[in-house]
Amino acid sequence: MPPQLLVIEDDHDSLELLSMLLESAGFGIEGAQRSTIATDKLRRGAYDLVLADFLVDTIDPVASWSAIDGLVELARPCPVGLLTAWPITPEQRSDHGLAFVIAKPCSSETLLAQLSSALETHPLSPAHEQAIRAYFEHLERAAYDELVAACTPDVVYHLPSTDPRFAKTIRGREAFRAFAAATFETFREPRFEIHEIRPLPRGALVRYTGSWCDASGSRTSLAGAVLFVFDGLQITEIGVRVDAARVFALA
Repeated sequence: MPPQLLVIEDDHDSLELLSMLLESAGFGIEGAQRSTIATDKLRRGAYDLVLADFLVDTIDPVASWSAIDGLVELARPCPVGLLTAWPITPEQRSDHGLAFVIAKPCSSETLLAQLSSALETHPLSPAHEQAIRAYFEHLERAAYDELVAACTPDVVYHLPSTDPRFAKTIRGREAFRAFAAATFETFREPRFEIHEIRPLPRGALVRYTGSWCDASGSRTSLAGAVLFVFDGLQITEIGVRVDAARVFALA
């Protein structure tokens, strides 16, 4: 599968031209003309990178920074960059957690070179792949002590959702352990079939099908994805992409 990009641009013609350019360069593209559409896609989909214009839905830079901050938080740990004519300082880029800023107008060569740099990866080591597979095995065996031991003390777990009842950000080993244990009391006998493990600049993206036993004992399944960030061989950030509202409706 080629690198998957979410492109956010409120001008229809600009979005079409940008999508055509990036698709011809080998990227998989999903577009969004409004920030509300983009946030819904980020809660459900797993992307290698998010590329956004600065002034989307508004001409107010204060409101736009607030929207960008929301995109960065929802996309974590996927990198977010801007393609914009609005002047962005290096300090603003750093303060708002942006991976890069590309100034409009720019050549197609400059754009593609910057995106390629932001997506530069190295093959996953066997040890990192084993750490990923062990993560899912720990959940299947309800081995929560082993699960948190595989994470850094300040691990962060993100579960964005279109339904605020299910959206979660969990910080720290103990909170993550308690959350995992409580979650899989509902989703009994979980099983995970991994379909793809692909490297990202700071970790990996894993696509899977998960299944569990519902209250009647029947097995239910749903596809999802997890983005991992590593510190050495320990997991320091986890971003889950799944239709959480549907998962809980099927529980």
